[in-house]
Amino acid sequence: MDGPVGASPPPRGQPEKGILLRQLEALSVFQWVLTFLFFGLFFTLLLIYLLFTSFWSLSVLYFAWWMVDLETPMHGGRRSQWMRSWKVWELHRDYFPIQLVKTAELPPTRNYVLGSHPHGIICAGAFSAFCTEACGFSRTFPGLTSSLALLAGLFYVPVYREYMMSSGGEPPFLPCLVSGHPSFAPRRPG
Repeated sequence: MDGPVGASPPPRGQPEKGILLRQLEALSVFQWVLTFLFFGLFFTLLLIYLLFTSFWSLSVLYFAWWMVDLETPMHGGRRSQWMRSWKVWELHRDYFPIQLVKTAELPPTRNYVLGSHPHGIICAGAFSAFCTEACGFSRTFPGLTSSLALLAGLFYVPVYREYMMSSGGEPPFLPCLVSGHPSFAPRRPG
């Protein structure tokens, strides 16, 4: 056998990835899955634990701010271009591999709802394409801002909500789509 067991050969004309690069890609996916599974639980338990220590004021301040800031996800969140551009997301993209394929021009003067299939509880392709710049969404569709609809309950989990908002995740807000909520209003009349 020429390569490691279970490894598929690289596409014709492309060099084989080094073992360190493959391990970094696997590690990036591992951290992403662990973040999804345990990030919220860990920080919830940590903030509760801190209530019973000399650092109780950190928890109280965070929970007070959290209550004041509870509606922010419904208004677009706080997207962080710095977080969306992390190198770890490129490794994540290359592990699967994920591509964003442009099949039509999308004028930035309109709003769009895109579907991603297959989807599920943890959508690697949609996350990589719409919550990060690993696939080059802003270069491929200049003027458009991508967001990924996530389970609304995730935005009530302390600290995890900040992580999701920073990457461009938003809760689905059905009244926006049904009643013409101002955040979905056309940018120009007509």
